[in-house]
Amino acid sequence: MPTKKGFNSIGQLVQFCLSSNEDPTQDQVKEALFYVRQVIALIIGIVAGFYNLTGIATIIGFVMIQMGFAYYYTYRFLQADEEKIEVTEIYLEGFPVSFGEFMLSWILVYTATQ
Repeated sequence: MPTKKGFNSIGQLVQFCLSSNEDPTQDQVKEALFYVRQVIALIIGIVAGFYNLTGIATIIGFVMIQMGFAYYYTYRFLQADEEKIEVTEIYLEGFPVSFGEFMLSWILVYTATQ
């Protein structure tokens, strides 16, 4: 079953996300970044919940980690061309969904550990 932007299988997507030796297209980078951001948001939310972190500082920390990670993953790890993919596209790709996932996992884990 092909995913929405061109990977033929989940295995192909995972292989692309974990490798840095291909010449990625803009659609491939965006799709990989979308799914990797979801995993990172889930991990950060669970960790923040277990450590009982609260307040706006946790949210700002999440946003800073997500933005820094998106830039590093796209331009350093996947070695995408900065001229083909704009930085604003990278920062916004999948951010609202990952923010919601972070909030949900953070609140659920925090509530469960109290």
